[in-house]
Amino acid sequence: MILFSIVFLLSALILAFILLLRSRTGFERILYVSLISTLIAAEIVLYAVYAGEEMYLDVALVFALLGFMDVQFFSVYLRRKGNL
Repeated sequence: MILFSIVFLLSALILAFILLLRSRTGFERILYVSLISTLIAAEIVLYAVYAGEEMYLDVALVFALLGFMDVQFFSVYLRRKGNL
């Protein structure tokens, strides 16, 4: 069941990346970057459960926080540039 979830999230990650490449506005790009970082953090959590390693949960937490900060910096950059 966990392997099915990993494959499903991986396909959602590929779809989100394709949508990121096809997006036209800055808001859509911010939305898809946030979605991609969340999906990657979920993939890391599922792998941690599958492998039975608690260390990967810490990695997922750090990755989620960095993804949140990335989205915040990207939105501030676009706002100052005037595209948002």
